[in-house]
Amino acid sequence: MLYENKKQRLLSLLLAIIFFTIAFVNLIISSKNLIYAEEIAKKNKTFIKKIPIEIKDKIFEIEVKSNLPFEKSYNYM
Repeated sequence: MLYENKKQRLLSLLLAIIFFTIAFVNLIISSKNLIYAEEIAKKNKTFIKKIPIEIKDKIFEIEVKSNLPFEKSYNYM
């Protein structure tokens, strides 16, 4: 009985360490993504993309403006 208790505590500790390690790594990656996105946004360049939308057999082009490029992915994972 004592052995199982010790084993369970060790397993719980190991799982807690793994969980917090993953959370910390994700925090660092998210921070990098935000810093990179802010650097691009500070350049004051506006990206414009026209998106076609169909409503009741009529096609409208909506103009979308963004500080970040549409084609890029900002995930470092």
